[in-house]
Amino acid sequence: MHIVHISSVHNANDPRIRLKQLNSIVKYGWQATLVTGDLSSEEGDAVRIIRILPGNSRRILRLLVTSPRAILKAFCLDADVYHVHDPELLPWALLLRLKNRPVVYDVHEDYVTSVQQKRYLPPILRPLAAAFAGLTDRLTRLFFYQVIAEKYYGRRFPQALSVLNYPVRSLLECGNAFNPQSKHILYTGNLTRDRGGLHLARLVLTRPDYNVSAIGYCPASLAEDMRREAGDAASCLSLPGEDRYVLFGEIMEAYKSRKWLAGIALFPESDHYRQKELTKFFEYMAVGLPIIASNFPAWVDLIEKQGFGLCVDPEN
Repeated sequence: MHIVHISSVHNANDPRIRLKQLNSIVKYGWQATLVTGDLSSEEGDAVRIIRILPGNSRRILRLLVTSPRAILKAFCLDADVYHVHDPELLPWALLLRLKNRPVVYDVHEDYVTSVQQKRYLPPILRPLAAAFAGLTDRLTRLFFYQVIAEKYYGRRFPQALSVLNYPVRSLLECGNAFNPQSKHILYTGNLTRDRGGLHLARLVLTRPDYNVSAIGYCPASLAEDMRREAGDAASCLSLPGEDRYVLFGEIMEAYKSRKWLAGIALFPESDHYRQKELTKFFEYMAVGLPIIASNFPAWVDLIEKQGFGLCVDPEN
């Protein structure tokens, strides 16, 4: 079997794509190829990498040039299955249907709600973009197989197969990372304002006797705003992923490098996140960390009612 994954958007080391899916294909003894817009991607794990110019760094060029080129390159490969990861690839991915091979669309996000949080879009255009995303969802069901990364996406993709984005088993080998006496709190994953970056800054401002480490990509502009928000307690905020992609191996090292008081996710209220079961929640559980999270009803059911941690008002 030869399985070709295609992404014009994601980093080539995206944990779901590279660490979980592609590496699993290789372990089964099948051939795995990644067609990617990440020009900095590297070989090294038996996954064949094909980089597509001009890459994924500039949004307009990615949409108009990288995406169709990625699909055309995949079309030229003799694959048994094509696995597409980005909604912007879908119009071009119809071409792959001509090869009479299964084409799978991997739904990473609820794009109907996430597009309404895109700050690069003028507010007046966001409802229109959300409506277009909803139409794309419906058309997808007609032409592609679907797998979903979270259970609640099944409302929009009732025929999809759930391939939930739970942690890899190797996390269990990190051991217990919890110490109730610790003054260190951990956040893992990418940081944005919508993912609570400024809330973490306000936390150390309010409680400078604690340290917060955020291990994940953090835009330089957000890092500056976080330090400004933290004021005199900015030294209690650690941002090793400022303006750079953080490999999952670094997150694994963070779980093992010290004992932590808790894993945290203080996200502000939004339609996009209130129903999501964040992968970081299950990672925190895997290493024995209690969770401090926003008090969204779905998160309360998952975390507080099961005894895994506390859910609090992120604005308080």
